[in-house]
Amino acid sequence: MNTKVKNTISIVLGAVCLIGFFVLLTLVCNNYVFKIDRFLEVMSRHRPNALTSFVKIFTQLGTIYAMLVILLLVLIFVKDKKVGFCSGAGLLISCIAAVLFKYTVRRPRPAGFMIVEEIGFSFPSAHALLSITFYGLLIYFAIKCIKNKPLKIIISILLGLLIVFQGLSRIYLGVHYVSDIFAGYLLGGAVVAFVIFVYPYIFKLKFLQKFN
Repeated sequence: MNTKVKNTISIVLGAVCLIGFFVLLTLVCNNYVFKIDRFLEVMSRHRPNALTSFVKIFTQLGTIYAMLVILLLVLIFVKDKKVGFCSGAGLLISCIAAVLFKYTVRRPRPAGFMIVEEIGFSFPSAHALLSITFYGLLIYFAIKCIKNKPLKIIISILLGLLIVFQGLSRIYLGVHYVSDIFAGYLLGGAVVAFVIFVYPYIFKLKFLQKFN
């Protein structure tokens, strides 16, 4: 794929994600009641106790702490340091965005559904936002850099499933509305598109040319 086509796709996908996020943001700020959020109530009625312990552990992969550990491993073991640099930059942008929008919107977490203790506000889901940003960028670089096709496919599928199930885990635990998860995915998708678009130009800067 040539640079022009890649840039066009990045711009279009980033714009679609950003527009979708701001549509959700506007609706949430106007106290719109999403029908899809009723799924939280349905799931809360059908939570198998045997699965709860696993979900509580699994959801930790969507925390900033787990991602920083993975990022450190990427920086140590992946030869192309641009992978770690860009993934870390995307993670930083998403952290800032999560804090900014959570404390701007101040949407309370779902009442009466939580089976783990969570503090802070609900919109957007930081787990969804950080997961799609960090693991999404790792998928992009896996596709771009790994030569072994079966390995590339396996890693991409596993990371993709990790992103999806991170969102589901937050709904399962009752700490987020479905609309929070969608908002996190959309905003994170915009961050991924932005990083993919700008990273070739960033590494042309003199002080970053050592990464090339």
